[in-house]
Amino acid sequence: MSETPPSVLETSSGQATSQQRSSRKKWILGGCLGCGCLVIIILLFTLFLWGGVALFKMGSAPWKAVSGYIEAIKARDYAQAYIYLSDDLQKEMSLSDFISFIQTHPDEYEGIEKAKLKSLNISDNRAQIEGVIIYSSGKEASFEASLVKEDNVWRISGITIR
Repeated sequence: MSETPPSVLETSSGQATSQQRSSRKKWILGGCLGCGCLVIIILLFTLFLWGGVALFKMGSAPWKAVSGYIEAIKARDYAQAYIYLSDDLQKEMSLSDFISFIQTHPDEYEGIEKAKLKSLNISDNRAQIEGVIIYSSGKEASFEASLVKEDNVWRISGITIR
């Protein structure tokens, strides 16, 4: 019977050297840490994706109300713009009063090209939005909008254009 020579990882007595055992431990430990990090990254990405999408949807809803209002004003669809106003604001101002208000403030409401969001703060059923309206003339005006959530729908409770 012929004996095979000892492998590189074993001494002639068949025992692994302490340097070889240490190297194996490093590879095993590195592999475990690498797999653990990968699992954590995948979990965080998944949570971010699900939570981030929900957060984005929650945050974008007040902005959608303001941008819908501005788009309706831009299109001169004042009845549609009026729908974005809160119940309290609609009680204070009829549709005809709202239309008169818009028409008597052409500097703020005529020639709107687009609006940009600068900041959005949501607290419970209230939101505050700051943004910029850009007019077709190139002029810009800041605006602040207050919103309230009514029957699960964001509505404008006040808007100021400066």
